[in-house]
Amino acid sequence: MKRLCFALVFFLLSGLFQSCKTTAQQTVITPPSDTVTYQQFYDQLSPYGRWIEYPGYGYVWSPNDADFIPYSSNGYWVYTNWGWGWNSGYTWGWAPFHYGRWFYETGYGWCWVPGYSWAPAWVMWRTGGQYYGWAPLPPGIGIGVSFGIPYEHWCFVDHRYLGARNFSTYLLPANRIEAVYHQTTIINNINITDRRVSFASGPSRTEVEKYSGQTIRPISIRENQAPQGSRFDENKSELHLYRPAITHTPVQREIQPRTSTRFQDIPRNNGQRGTWSGMERIERETPRMNFNEGRGGVRRGGR
Repeated sequence: MKRLCFALVFFLLSGLFQSCKTTAQQTVITPPSDTVTYQQFYDQLSPYGRWIEYPGYGYVWSPNDADFIPYSSNGYWVYTNWGWGWNSGYTWGWAPFHYGRWFYETGYGWCWVPGYSWAPAWVMWRTGGQYYGWAPLPPGIGIGVSFGIPYEHWCFVDHRYLGARNFSTYLLPANRIEAVYHQTTIINNINITDRRVSFASGPSRTEVEKYSGQTIRPISIRENQAPQGSRFDENKSELHLYRPAITHTPVQREIQPRTSTRFQDIPRNNGQRGTWSGMERIERETPRMNFNEGRGGVRRGGR
């Protein structure tokens, strides 16, 4: 019975993929000069949030800011040579917006699951009517999947303001998100790196230029040599940020946060934004597949 259900879900997913036009572009990303382990994540992010030992995902991180929303709070979108990327104003922004995945847990808020692969942003994009939308990719959901992410997790903004530094001023209010979500479709512009990592690059530059009436000059990404906040050099059109290679270490017992808490299940509130009920739906509807981005923190005692 399980095999039959899996086959049926896989068939439905295949139909979804085929019905969505996907534009894949090969991208060469310069290898980073620095190589670190998950310990860098654990140490650098600890002052700004808490690490939680979460069933199935190992250690996940939740920022201190109770009102935080990934790819919305304290930052803005920039168009890079590799598509749309997130320029964060947080000191710790080099990590959770460019590696790993996000999910929302009642009582904890947004939680980040570390990952091994770097990208300008780990989000999925939508468009329709006069809006662009984006949402953080949760664990287990791959690039190009056109369903499964709860509508509450999406941000929408008028086409004209995607590239504006104050785009948050124009974000669609929460009470209009569901209606707009159902009027939009997935943007399947996909970049595939020479290391076989896939990520969504978002709407095309020419399209955003048409809507905004402004010329968009692609930004080059340059490396910072230490974990710190990103720095945008407007004169040179360069974004400087820390992007080390994350290595798998053979012995993981010592790789863990210096302080952490154990997850405690809290009764769900299905009426509030981004509750865990949406993630439960994802788990039910989506078969396990390899989506090229390592998921999950390091489990105690190894992977």
